Amino acid sequence: MKKGKKKKKLNKKKIIIISSFITIFIILLLLLFFFMPIVVFKKDIVVEVNSHVKTNYFVSNIFLGKIEDKEIYAETVGQGKANIQVKSLFGRVKNYQVTYTVKDTKGPDIESKDTLEIEINSTDDVLKNIKITDNSKLDIESKIEGDYKINELGDYKIKVIAKDKYNNKSSKDIVLKIIDTTKPQIEASSEITINVGTKIDLLKNVKVTDNSKENIKPSVQGKYDINKTGNYKLKYYAKDKSGNEATKDFTLKVIKKNQDIKETVNKTIKTSKGYTLIIKNGVASIDGVIIANKTYSLPSTYGNGLTSTTSSAFKKMQTAAKNDGLSIYISSGFRSYQTQVAVYNSWVQKDGKSVADTYSARPGYSEHQTGLAMDLNTINQSFANTKEYKWLQENAYKYGFIMRYPKNKQNITGYIYEPWHYRYVGESLAKTLYNNGNWITIEEHFGIDSKYQ
Repeated sequence: MKKGKKKKKLNKKKIIIISSFITIFIILLLLLFFFMPIVVFKKDIVVEVNSHVKTNYFVSNIFLGKIEDKEIYAETVGQGKANIQVKSLFGRVKNYQVTYTVKDTKGPDIESKDTLEIEINSTDDVLKNIKITDNSKLDIESKIEGDYKINELGDYKIKVIAKDKYNNKSSKDIVLKIIDTTKPQIEASSEITINVGTKIDLLKNVKVTDNSKENIKPSVQGKYDINKTGNYKLKYYAKDKSGNEATKDFTLKVIKKNQDIKETVNKTIKTSKGYTLIIKNGVASIDGVIIANKTYSLPSTYGNGLTSTTSSAFKKMQTAAKNDGLSIYISSGFRSYQTQVAVYNSWVQKDGKSVADTYSARPGYSEHQTGLAMDLNTINQSFANTKEYKWLQENAYKYGFIMRYPKNKQNITGYIYEPWHYRYVGESLAKTLYNNGNWITIEEHFGIDSKYQ
């Protein structure tokens, strides 16, 4: 009987123990279900501006759960807030908000070849071919440190310095090579006609320019005989110090004596206003004023730049405008016969000959070839709306310049209204043609026409 009672007591203890374990287990399960995992977040979190950061970056440790990993974009410098979702083992989700600091600690990125080449006397910015970016995506200050001479060939060691808005700096060492690969430019007539036996300097009106700005003397290639009639195919030749060579073909025509040479015809004409127009060596003038319009042309060899008088007068006018707070500059000055060939042909190709003739002179008929005319500032009708234009209208005549192609006088000058085109005629004549702001044209004043024959 004692043994049976003892056995019953043992079974009862086991049941109590098992029940206790089950109860504790259920309680733990309930705790896990109703309570979220333990999350330990980082302190003093710093991220780089314009970087993409995943949410798990903000957590040091997590127990009994996991983070819903998402990406956060730190767009601007300053304080930012991230919403972080934590999921328990049973799928329950809780949201946390974490504050972080966005900073910019990186210097700009400088992308460039180790060696950069630039043409001698180039006006291009050395930084033009260097790409500089920054993670802040804000304005970047950049500059060049180191000495170099854009007008001297050679290799120069320079340093590119870049600084962002938050004073983060970076630099890159570069070798800057000043090179010369550009051929000289030869401006000259494509045809010269002389009487047999006439001595001539074929290089007299040849102009050679080069980006090196060196003084280059041209030469003539080919054989010819001024004592024998015929057409001689020759070349102008020029070579700069860097070995760049240029040639230009031209024809020397040697004709019989007394045979008419168009460019050297001499004659006088009485105009409708009683003035005497003189044509000498192919150049027309009245009282010393050179005439170049659709009726009167210039020899192809005429002109070699703005005249010294014109340049001096313009500088005085430019200074006066500057003193009044305005900027007047030459957009197009002297143009040779050959340059006008290219200019005129380009407009003909674009708009057709009849339209081009209303605003572009044919080669030999351009005032720009006289060295007395220039296009100022903006070569566009919109120039008439500027303060500079108004100033010129009121003051240009004081320095010897006239507005050559006024409004509503195309039937007289042969050209449309060109508010940018000014011609030097001297102060006395300019004052007369100014006419208190109601411009008189050269054609009206002298009694001549302007029509292509």
